Amino acid sequence: MLRSFGVLVSRVVQELCGPTIVEQREPALSLDLSSRRELKIRMRDSSVVISVERPSRVSPGAASAVLHIRRDLGPVEIAQLPCAVEHTTDIARVVAGIDCRYRVERQLREGALASVFVAQDTQLGRRVAIKLLRPDVVATIHNERFLAEIQTTARMHHPHILPLFDSGTACGVPYYVMPYIEGRSVCDWLREERQLPVGDALRIGRQVASALDYAHRHGVIHRDIKPANILLNEGAALVADLGIALSRSSPDDSRLTSEGCSLGTPRYMSPEQALGERAIDGRTDIYSLGCVLYEMLTGEPPFVGASFQCIVGRLISDRPVALRLVRESVAPSVERAVLKALEKLPADRFATAAEFSAALRISAQAA
Repeated sequence: MLRSFGVLVSRVVQELCGPTIVEQREPALSLDLSSRRELKIRMRDSSVVISVERPSRVSPGAASAVLHIRRDLGPVEIAQLPCAVEHTTDIARVVAGIDCRYRVERQLREGALASVFVAQDTQLGRRVAIKLLRPDVVATIHNERFLAEIQTTARMHHPHILPLFDSGTACGVPYYVMPYIEGRSVCDWLREERQLPVGDALRIGRQVASALDYAHRHGVIHRDIKPANILLNEGAALVADLGIALSRSSPDDSRLTSEGCSLGTPRYMSPEQALGERAIDGRTDIYSLGCVLYEMLTGEPPFVGASFQCIVGRLISDRPVALRLVRESVAPSVERAVLKALEKLPADRFATAAEFSAALRISAQAA
C-alpha cells in the first residue's frame, strides 16, 4: 500500500510541478493513515505540502482518506484525490496509530469489546484514559454502538458523569479519550470491604441518581448501571461506560437493539430489560441503581444465580430479602426507598431518578 501511495503522490506532483525532490516530515509516514501525515515537496522555486487526512467517522473497509495538496506559500488547495485506508486487527499497530499527542503508557484493562489504556496527553501535560474498540469487532454492529457511545458521552455535561475529552480513529479503529481516574470503582471497594458504611452508600446513591436524572432529561438511558461503572474520585461518584446507552432521540437505535435481545449485566437488570422489552425508560436505571444500593448495604445484589436464566427467573418471581434482616443498622426509611426502586413493575418504582435521590436524602437525614 505504501508503494501505491508513493506512486500516487509522484504522479500528482509531477503533473502539477514537474520533477521534484521529496522531503519527508515528522512524524514519519507509515501504513497508518488514521491521523494527518504530511510530505513536503521541495522544488527549485517553491514547495508543495501533501497531507493525508481521514474523516472522524468511517465505515469499515471504506476507502476514506483524502489526499490534500497545497502550495507551501499559501493555504490554497490544489487537488484532492481518494486514497485507500488499510484496516488491521493488530492491536499493537492500532495503539501505535493513536494521535501522536497521546503517549500510551500501559493497558489498564481489557474487555470483550474494548480495551482501556493509560496515556500521557503531551499537549496539556495530563494523564488520560483511552478507550479503544477491539480491532476484530470493527466490522460488526459493535462498531456502530461504540460510535454511538462516543456521541452520547460527548453530549453529557454533569459533575457525576465521566466526561469525554477527545476522539479519533487509528488504522480505522475508533477510540475516545477521557480523564484518568486514579481512584477506585464501587466494585473495587466492595471487593475490599463487602459492605459499605451506610452514609457512604447513600451519598454515592444520591450522586448517581443525580447523574441519571440529568441523562434521562436529555433523552439518554444508561442500561448498565453497576458497581464497576461507578468510579470514585476524591469521594465523588462518576458514572462511566455509556456503551449500551439508549438515546430516545436517535432514529437509528432500532438497529442497535432488537426486541428479545437483553443488553446489560444480569444481576443489575430490571425485569423488563432482562426480558428484552423494547419499551423501556429511565425506570430501568432506577431499578439497577436500587440493585447497587442493595449490594452496597448488604454485601450482594438482591438476586444472584449460576446462570443468566436462573437470575432472570428469580428477579421475575422472587421478592428481595428485606435489608434489615441482613443488616439491622439500615434505617427503615432507607429500606423502603431501596425496595421501592426494586419493584417488579416500573409503575410501582420512583417515577424519576430525582425522586429516588430525594428519598435517599430524606432517609440519610433520618438515619
